[in-house]
Amino acid sequence: MPVSAQDKVTKIFTGIHASGFFFVRSKPDRLYACGRNQDGELGIDHNSLHRWVPAAVKNFKGSEILTEKKAVQLATGSTQTLVLTDQNELYGWGSQDITGIQKFCDCEIGTMGNQIPVHKALLGCRTKLTIDQIQKKLFGEKSINKEQTLSFLKWIYYDEISDIGKLEQTFNLLELTFPPSVDNTLEKDIAQLYKDDDSKDFKILVKIEDEENDEEEEDKYEEIPVHKFILYARSGLFRAMFDYVNEKENINKVQDYTNKSIESLEILIKYFYTNSIGLKTNQDPKLIVDELSDAVEYYKLNDQCNFEFELNNIKKQFELN
Repeated sequence: MPVSAQDKVTKIFTGIHASGFFFVRSKPDRLYACGRNQDGELGIDHNSLHRWVPAAVKNFKGSEILTEKKAVQLATGSTQTLVLTDQNELYGWGSQDITGIQKFCDCEIGTMGNQIPVHKALLGCRTKLTIDQIQKKLFGEKSINKEQTLSFLKWIYYDEISDIGKLEQTFNLLELTFPPSVDNTLEKDIAQLYKDDDSKDFKILVKIEDEENDEEEEDKYEEIPVHKFILYARSGLFRAMFDYVNEKENINKVQDYTNKSIESLEILIKYFYTNSIGLKTNQDPKLIVDELSDAVEYYKLNDQCNFEFELNNIKKQFELN
């Protein structure tokens, strides 16, 4: 589609999903984007799944943060974009692989008439505080308002610092260090959440095959605990299942019908939290790779490229064809 640009195009980049980005010469330099935008990777209207005609990326159109800065380099991935400025600062946008993370909240914070649903486990791992402590510190005698609450929750769920002043005030009330350290990121906290079995509210049942058992005996299953909202965020299969089933039924377990080994399924569930695939010394790498090779399609993983990249690393590590 021909597009007329008043300014001279200086650089062009393409992404895996046909996302197009280009810089044009102006003051300051503008960044334009077009293509797939299902994960917000274009940095434009998040409600638009696709943008066929190039549009200016909002973050480089004169926002408060980037007013006097110039984009000098850009990198595109399958669902993310990174931009380096002339002040040696890195900005990024796109999928964090937690789309739908605010599904299945199990508690609320706020004041009367202004209660906001949240995940108790996620708040705990991100702040190292209990829900009662957070409620008392933020909504005591000097209760924070709804805007401050939403600003705080944007950081909890998306690592987004949309209003520095409001967020810093909230951190001070919680007696947390501001700004958060590089070790206090959503990705690292989600990985820590994998170890919190007490807060997991869903189980995947894996049938145990035992040839010695009498056929008339009741089937036996091993359970893999997981957070329901993690399954919803990472797998299109579970997203469709949870959307289809009436939430009032409150299902908390499902039987796995893939006939995969318990080891492979445990590795897959851990990947949902950590974004990496690791094997124990006693596990058969060929079996694991073979069993997980079709997981991308079956489970409809939201980050297919990264999952396949991790599998290829295992293949290289163990010299598998």
